[in-house]
Parts: sequence; structure tokens; C-alpha cells
Amino acid sequence: MKFLLLSLSALLTLPTAVNANIFGKYGSRYEADIAFSKWMKQNQSKYYYCKNDLDTNQILGLDELSKVKKRFKF
Repeated sequence: MKFLLLSLSALLTLPTAVNANIFGKYGSRYEADIAFSKWMKQNQSKYYYCKNDLDTNQILGLDELSKVKKRFKF
């Protein structure tokens, strides 16, 4: 029973240590901005622009019709 309890507690603490990038989230606005810049370099043939959404803590990659193509949550 102790082994099961220890395994469960270890399993619950592991995702908190690495959750910054597993779920597509970034630890800070700076990291999200860096990821957005890399994404822009990969998609140079298309016209995208950036919008900082402060209410939801996201940097949005929008196309020319203002449709969201990529979200960078921090």
C-alpha cells in the first residue's frame, strides 16, 4: 500500500516540474515571444502578425483576415 501511495505522489509531482512546455504553455511572456518569433521565421511565405492578448495571457499569431492561426500561452 505504501508503494502505491508513493508512486501516486511521485506521479502527481512530475507534471508540475515539466508542465511549462507539455501543454503548449510558456513560463513567461518572453518565452512565448521567442516561440512566436521562431514560428514567424518558419512561415515567412505567409503574412502573419502578432497580437498580445493580456486578458488571457496569450500571444496570438493572426493571418491577414485576423483569424487565429497559433496561440502562445504564458
